[in-house]
Amino acid sequence: MDMGLTIKELFRKIPLPKPYHGNDFALSQKFAEEAKRFMMLLESCDGSEFRDDVRPRVLEVLLKVRSVARQNIRSIQKIINSYELADSKAAQEQFDKLMVRISNDAFISTIDDTVIISKWQTHFRANMCNQYYRLRAVDYPSTDISENPDELFHIPWKKRSLVNNERFSVAGFPCLYLSTSLSLAWQECGYPAKYYYSEYMLEQSNHSSIDSSDKTRELKFLSFYLPSEINCWGTSVVYNEFDLWIEVVGRYLKVYPLVLACSFVNHGGKTPFKQEYIISQMLMQWVRRNFSRIQGISYFSCIDTSMWSYSFRGYNIAIPALEPYDNKGYSKDLRKAFCWTMPKFYTVPIADPAVYENYQKFLLEVVSDIDLTMRLPLPVTLQHMLTKLLDICSCLLSILDKKSTQNVEHTLHILDIVRENCFQLKLDSLTNSIESLSERDFDTDLIPEEVVVNSMEAVKKVLSKFINETNGETSVIQIVSDLRLQCWNFPTARSYVTIYYSDCRQLHAPFEWMNKNHIIHFSKELKADDESIQILKEIAHNEGQPIQIFWDDTFACNDEAWMKQNIHLIKGPILVEKHEVPRFYSGGCNKERLLQIGFNKALLRKKLKL
Repeated sequence: MDMGLTIKELFRKIPLPKPYHGNDFALSQKFAEEAKRFMMLLESCDGSEFRDDVRPRVLEVLLKVRSVARQNIRSIQKIINSYELADSKAAQEQFDKLMVRISNDAFISTIDDTVIISKWQTHFRANMCNQYYRLRAVDYPSTDISENPDELFHIPWKKRSLVNNERFSVAGFPCLYLSTSLSLAWQECGYPAKYYYSEYMLEQSNHSSIDSSDKTRELKFLSFYLPSEINCWGTSVVYNEFDLWIEVVGRYLKVYPLVLACSFVNHGGKTPFKQEYIISQMLMQWVRRNFSRIQGISYFSCIDTSMWSYSFRGYNIAIPALEPYDNKGYSKDLRKAFCWTMPKFYTVPIADPAVYENYQKFLLEVVSDIDLTMRLPLPVTLQHMLTKLLDICSCLLSILDKKSTQNVEHTLHILDIVRENCFQLKLDSLTNSIESLSERDFDTDLIPEEVVVNSMEAVKKVLSKFINETNGETSVIQIVSDLRLQCWNFPTARSYVTIYYSDCRQLHAPFEWMNKNHIIHFSKELKADDESIQILKEIAHNEGQPIQIFWDDTFACNDEAWMKQNIHLIKGPILVEKHEVPRFYSGGCNKERLLQIGFNKALLRKKLKL
């Protein structure tokens, strides 16, 4: 018997988001086309890839999925038609009925992507996240922004006229949009050349005394996942927890029509009306009406990344900014829920004179060396190689000369191409090819041996400036890598404060101060265990101090047993500044330092240079 389409193959054949090009996009038509294709693929699945004892159950689930999916598709088509006929009342009523139907199938997660399904707790995305970013494009630095962290918060209700139509927000209704990576936030904002950004942290997640298994107290998000994410997640789960796997697959395929309708790539730019957002905006309006149950939407990026050879793991969240509002028009609940940093200004290197002028100077020197070297008597092989090197330098200089800030995305593609060419040159072992050249490659009857040697050394010198990756020395390949990494703002070091405590009453004052001064902070309870003693030892060691500094001088800290027994007597809280430094970060900073034992606002302000 011929095997039908496997479920893994099905998920591979229904990728999201859906990009379309041209000016003939019509949501009703495109949704109908994609929905029809989805149902054809779904109906070709017969579960034949499974064992005989499991297959009947898979078939049963698939039959239910087909029935519900057809209903959901018809409902979405009716919603779109009603919307296009300007019958918003009918459209909204039909949407509410759709949400009632999928209420038991939709995935509800916490902000860190924890999903509870029956008796299981799982994560569909590759990594959990406790840090988020918000970004604002600007034309120039502004103290009005840098000194006011609210400028990187949601648009206040008093200025709701500034709220545009976005994927999950309607004009006039503010939303807090966050991304789980700075690179993703930058993409979502259209690759601006200059911008401010803030790091966000969910205030509740910073408190270690909260039972991490208790997810009932956290913000709830209606979560959309890529088919590839579910497929990857299910690779091992299908064998280890089949019951969980089949439930997730069934629920996802039922809800897929709604996810599809919200996942068409916007090619209209900043046009006032975006067809692609009709269903997703109605979904956010539904969230606003049902805020007691669902507080936001978690969703994958719908940026068209088909031209990229790589993509960033991450997702976005959108939370409506609802009343009550403070006197500035900001949501009191969201202000209480999040802590975020003071805005930081960033300029991509191709728009920063301090960066591109230095790079230009070095590249011009390399071009001059290549020009002089090409005038020497060289074999054709080396002449062609030098021509390639010259082309790469010319391309980089063209980027820097034009200060290509009008289309940073285009510039990034060029940098990726140049980078691949650089590494290919290195993989070709050019230096070895030079060494392999013999005298027969030169016309030794006309060229003295001394000239041959000088020519070879000149070529090696050019290559050294081009592909040398020695730390502390500039090279063309390093410039390309640096430009690329700095465009994405990858080298950013993350700083935060960890508050160690033995009594939760020690936390209130530091937390309040940290929030007021917009400092990302976490807490860790010190208990009568080996882990806590090791933490204290490491802090003391890094400061060149004995571990006794954490107790009053009247105590004699004789041994670890005494320390555990008297952990509640430490002089808390203990505040430690920590840095998470990427391996490619060029700036120097210590991984951690002790700020203070106890809580002193004036000293802390001085230590943190506020």
